[in-house]
Amino acid sequence: MLLVEHPAGSILLTGDIEKRIEKKLVKEQADLLNIDVLIAPHHGSNSSSTGAFIQATSPDYVVFTTGYRNSYGFPDEKVVSRYKEFGSDLVNTVSRGMITFNFSDKNGLQLQPGYREVRQRFWHSKI
Repeated sequence: MLLVEHPAGSILLTGDIEKRIEKKLVKEQADLLNIDVLIAPHHGSNSSSTGAFIQATSPDYVVFTTGYRNSYGFPDEKVVSRYKEFGSDLVNTVSRGMITFNFSDKNGLQLQPGYREVRQRFWHSKI
């Protein structure tokens, strides 16, 4: 797990942590957890992203790093619902491709257009 902080915002890269580690973080590191961007733990598996963890992190954006038609069905719909309940904006690598955030002293935190939006191929057409 890695916390990256900038005056314009913070991002928490969680890796494959699950409920047990989330609970420990909320208990022992709650003062560090209010962040702007959260890489969803365990790709959005229901074995993570507890309500307590989401409340403690209170992310503006949640990034799901999942593959197209992944065999695990990530992100789990229960997890997606929990983040939506807390008002987080959800982005997914499946639909956007590479996801980029810009942390700027001048402009604050900005979600950039997704790779698939910028480099759209004809086979990505919505026709």
